[in-house]
Parts: sequence; structure tokens; C-alpha cells
Amino acid sequence: MLPHIKLVGLALLLALIFLLSFTVVERSSIIFRSRASTAIVDRNNSFVFVVPACGRAGDNGQPLRLNVVALTSAGLGKENSTCKVLAPFEYKLAIRAVQGITDSYGKALFDIQAEIPGIFEVKVLCDDIVINERQKVCFE
Repeated sequence: MLPHIKLVGLALLLALIFLLSFTVVERSSIIFRSRASTAIVDRNNSFVFVVPACGRAGDNGQPLRLNVVALTSAGLGKENSTCKVLAPFEYKLAIRAVQGITDSYGKALFDIQAEIPGIFEVKVLCDDIVINERQKVCFE
């Protein structure tokens, strides 16, 4: 009868150790995820893309949607970052912030329209950090 009690005790001890280790892992991952709001934007890890690839210029033109994804060095979205899209005045681009402050995934959205056709390079900043990816916008 005594060996059965030792086996039951050992099984309970192993189950307790397993549950405690699972709880510690879960808590550390929750703490890690919550740090994305206090981390800084990583200029090399963040990216920008435009949809569609080329729009129509002019008064009845088609705007482009510029998407910014601001990420931390850990690859997590940087929430509540103020993003801006800058272009030289001579480009005559109309840039409108649809969502200028990043959401919980680190995403910000801008619409861009041009008076004249051409390919223009814009600069994207999030929390005054220049995103390293150079983004060109095309208007026909």
C-alpha cells in the first residue's frame, strides 16, 4: 500500500510543477507583449507600402493609400505612435492622415493625391524616427 501512496504523491507533485511552470511562461509572455507600447519604433524593422501601385493625377484623380507599419525591434506593433508623411512642396502632393496615430498593430494610414503626373519620393516618420524604407508614389 505504501508504494501506491508514493506514486500518487509523485504524480501530484509533477502536476503541480507543470502548472506552475505554465503559469510563469504565460505571465512572462503577457508582460513581454505589453512592453510594445513603451518600446521605440525600429526604423529598420518597420515598413511602408502603397495601394494601388500607381494612381491618377489631377482634380478627378485616384488617391493612393499609403500604409505604415511601425514595429519595435522585437517585431511587435508600436501602438500610439504619431506618424507623418513628408514630401517637398514642389511635388504638390495632397497628403491626408486617415489614421495618423498607430493602432495596436502599429498600423497608420494616409491618402495621397497629386496635381501633376510623376514619380515622387516621400519620407515617413513615426515618433520623429525616419522609417528607413524609401517610398515612391506614382501618378499617371
